[in-house]
Amino acid sequence: MIEASVYMITKNEERYLEATLACLKDFAEVVVVDCGSTDRTPDIAKSFPNVRFFHHDWEGFAKQKQWALDQCTHEWVVNVDADEHVQPELAQEIDRVVRENKVDGLYFVISDVFMGRPCRRWKVSGRLHCFRKSCGRYDLTNDVHEGILFTGKATAKTHAAVLHYGIPDAATAVAKQNQYSTLRAQEKFRKGKRAKPLKLLFIRPFTFLAQYFGKGNWRDGWAGFIRSQLAANYAFMKEAKLLALWRNPPTDTP
Repeated sequence: MIEASVYMITKNEERYLEATLACLKDFAEVVVVDCGSTDRTPDIAKSFPNVRFFHHDWEGFAKQKQWALDQCTHEWVVNVDADEHVQPELAQEIDRVVRENKVDGLYFVISDVFMGRPCRRWKVSGRLHCFRKSCGRYDLTNDVHEGILFTGKATAKTHAAVLHYGIPDAATAVAKQNQYSTLRAQEKFRKGKRAKPLKLLFIRPFTFLAQYFGKGNWRDGWAGFIRSQLAANYAFMKEAKLLALWRNPPTDTP
């Protein structure tokens, strides 16, 4: 048994949830916080003996995840999404880190399954998903790309991975990017950040090069090329929507 709490937020996740929870059967506790699923998500979650299921009305990504984190009862916590499968090698690494008790956080790889196969990620995720509960809180000022405000000292890294199944093709990616880029632009607007002309001009080619070469997407052939273009498009959309907000501010802005 891995003495750690896994936590996730859900809404209508029946497509992937059963396989996700099956990957977590060796963890002492899995906290599932749902904001109103109308499919089989609650029934699937409740069918696993190590799952604690809660309903909590939607408050935004960061606040929802913080509420889920607060329900965890173990010293170590791991955040995964309902469409992410923890691989056996990663479960073993988490177990080792918890048992050795030498660090306060563990970074690992998140590998997207795109166009039918996992991307060959070789860089560890820049966001912390496994840490001592006492050493991390969410930045509640962020609407999307929520990250942990980490107060621990030492961290470790592993190339063991979770497989992310939630963006299997370009159409799904574009739909999600349209939603998230709007939220991100609104968040930056509220914080007083402005779109910069030079950034608008160069963010698309710069992001493509950073993804394709810097993150090694070239290793995945055409799938890697497409993913890099999609990432560049997302970066551009965030800035374009931010510019639009400054040009035509919402009428309800204080």
